Amino acid sequence: MDFSVKPSRLVVLSQADMAAAKHFADLRTQDSYPDTGQTQHLNLYRQILAGALVELAAYRHLPHCPPPDLNYYPPKDKSWRSDFTYGEYALSCKGQWVSAAKRFGMSWTYQYNSNVGRRDSGLDAPEGLQIFGIVKDEDPRYVAIKAIVFSKDIIPSHLELPQLEHLQKYKRCIYYSRLDESIKKGVVRDLKFLHTP
Repeated sequence: MDFSVKPSRLVVLSQADMAAAKHFADLRTQDSYPDTGQTQHLNLYRQILAGALVELAAYRHLPHCPPPDLNYYPPKDKSWRSDFTYGEYALSCKGQWVSAAKRFGMSWTYQYNSNVGRRDSGLDAPEGLQIFGIVKDEDPRYVAIKAIVFSKDIIPSHLELPQLEHLQKYKRCIYYSRLDESIKKGVVRDLKFLHTP
């Protein structure tokens, strides 16, 4: 498995970024979403934190990108729209810890079906962008952006069942091995952004 990252795609977040992401994850972990398939509080916290860190990494990486909305909304007020926007594009950011990638394969999970109507907005925004990142367990300020792709190029064609059977009813995954193969074949474009002063 390739955990190497082009230097231009490695983002080192600030302490303020870390504090904002941790605060958001603390608040969101208190919510109850039975259809997540996640019953362990610490695992849920880490999943939410990884997602927030990748959102912040995308904000820091993309030129002139507005910040993500890391405000807390109670479940009754939470919207399932895109994480944030970049110009005309809805952004969907997905994160995974390196330790989980080593255990299950580098992959990113989507809320696909739900008995309460929840569905990842990135699945329904064909003109949007999907941003996939991995977070270093030992120092979560380090986030590697593995791919930035057009949603329409991978959804639904690259969605697969998760490895864990108890998640298969509600979740779908994008596996990096397949995504990377599609990028290398030229079927999917991995978008590059140049930083301008």
